[in-house]
Amino acid sequence: MAAGPTVVVRSRGTRMVAALGEGSFRAYLAGILFAFLPMQMQQVAQGYLAYTLTESATALGLVQLAWGVPQLGLTLFAGVLADRYERRRIIAVSQGLLGLCTATIAVLVHSGAIQYWQLVVLAFLQGSIFAFNVPARQGMLPLVVSEQNLANAVALNNSGVNLTRVLGPGLAGVLIAVPLVGVAGVYDMMAASYFTAAFLVGRLAPGRTALRPAPESVLGAIAGGFRFIRRSPVLPTLIGLAFVPILLGMPYQTLMPVFALQVMDVGSPGLGTLMMLAGLGALGGSLTVAAFADYPRKARLQLVAVVAFGLLLFVFAISHNFVIALVLMPFIGGMQNVYMALNSTLLMTHTDRQYLGRVMGVYMVTWSMTPVTTLPIAAAADHVGAPAVVATLGLAVALLIGLANPRYRLAADRPATLTVPTGETR
Repeated sequence: MAAGPTVVVRSRGTRMVAALGEGSFRAYLAGILFAFLPMQMQQVAQGYLAYTLTESATALGLVQLAWGVPQLGLTLFAGVLADRYERRRIIAVSQGLLGLCTATIAVLVHSGAIQYWQLVVLAFLQGSIFAFNVPARQGMLPLVVSEQNLANAVALNNSGVNLTRVLGPGLAGVLIAVPLVGVAGVYDMMAASYFTAAFLVGRLAPGRTALRPAPESVLGAIAGGFRFIRRSPVLPTLIGLAFVPILLGMPYQTLMPVFALQVMDVGSPGLGTLMMLAGLGALGGSLTVAAFADYPRKARLQLVAVVAFGLLLFVFAISHNFVIALVLMPFIGGMQNVYMALNSTLLMTHTDRQYLGRVMGVYMVTWSMTPVTTLPIAAAADHVGAPAVVATLGLAVALLIGLANPRYRLAADRPATLTVPTGETR
């Protein structure tokens, strides 16, 4: 009797890491780890340095604002560059420049010449550089992995970023307290990590990421990207789904010191524990998405996750209880990352490759607006209290996303037919 066709059945654990079987993605992921670890370390090192120089909480917000403002004006332009030029080279150059900025701060700290205004200026420069890095990096991901492993690759990519969220702040905090290392040594390590990321990305084959420059003007290319988004039955809602949770939900992280130090009175150890649990939950959410990358109804799952995120934030805000917060934080971090990973996957799978950089540039505007919206939210917390503000934001996220158009769920879960432009190879 003739043997039937061989059917390969992969376990859930194997599917969780399916994209790691592709060499280009492994190199890309290694670059992600070395690129985002110093960014997460900087959240602690930069805040520590700014506060010790000024003893002002407002100074912390201004540094974050200096980092975010240039991205508002540059991400759309950066998206055009990512569609026109070799993304590998854009990423490598931007990582190297981030390393130079970080090394400059390290030299200033070592010499004792560091001043607060220098931190603000360098944060502005880093934000400007980062604006070019992200659209190219996000647009490059579909080019270093096969189509069937794209959803898994996005989830593993987010897992890598969230792993740095768990390791980076704690590592920086511990090393700053070590006399032989200190804040200057932490900046040395951050600079070295950025340079390593540039080297790893530079090793990717250029043919996998090469795009042919288009003849149209930059403004025409930006307008073309917006026209593509507007014509899509899915992309406007996906971008809206990114704006609402990031702008209304993410500021809770900035207000976490208020909850830990004032509302729950658990001090800095409690704050570190809460943030670590949120990071671990986010990592677990990414790995869950990676394991269920072949789930057909991603749009429905995304909406469930983001509504759950909003409701969990509401319960966290009104509880005023540290034990309840410890239980909720992993789920808050997990639900937050599930919807983020699925949103990125659906954006990529419903975008033609020649528009991918521009679409991701529009998507990244949401992130660059976060420092801008955080300031008024923090000011509101000073007047009415952090619990009332976060509870309101959580409900707003759940209600706004819960009202999303049902037709979007049907369209987003339908397989997309995409085109790969001439000059781009997979």
